[in-house]
Amino acid sequence: MRTLTRLSALLLLGAAVGTFGCYKGPEYVPPVYTCDCGSLSYQGREVPLKFAEAVVWDSLDVRSRRYHLVADLRTEDEIKAHMPAHDFVVMLEFDTINRPAFYIPADGIVHQLQQINHGDELTPVRDFICTNGVISPQPALTGGTERVSFQMLMKEVVNGTPVGFETPLTGSFKVEI
Repeated sequence: MRTLTRLSALLLLGAAVGTFGCYKGPEYVPPVYTCDCGSLSYQGREVPLKFAEAVVWDSLDVRSRRYHLVADLRTEDEIKAHMPAHDFVVMLEFDTINRPAFYIPADGIVHQLQQINHGDELTPVRDFICTNGVISPQPALTGGTERVSFQMLMKEVVNGTPVGFETPLTGSFKVEI
């Protein structure tokens, strides 16, 4: 008898939550992020950065830098249609930014370039390597705004091998140190 009463109470509670516990709210619209911190020119199109960050990664050298950039590759129509994220990600790492210009590959700058497309089921991540480039930092060694510009030629990397034609990638950004 007691088990039947508990079961009835649980069923009644479940029905009440199902009936009164839900409401129809406005449709979720994902926010569009921009940092007003720079842009990239990728495949002939200027795209805004939605994130730019500098990290002083070596505690013994305040001139060490690791820059992280994320650019939104979606068009305005794709953003309005709430298409999944489609980003270009750049990471540049310097032991010390002690010169006005650095050259890839001559200066051995550690870098990572990736196109990440959550809407592409076949190749959601595409890796690239800079085959030739120049990076020009304007360091803010005592803090403040640091500006960096770059021009690169890059190739896609498939199974560790650069393939295809060189594609230009240029940009400029600013970060706070």
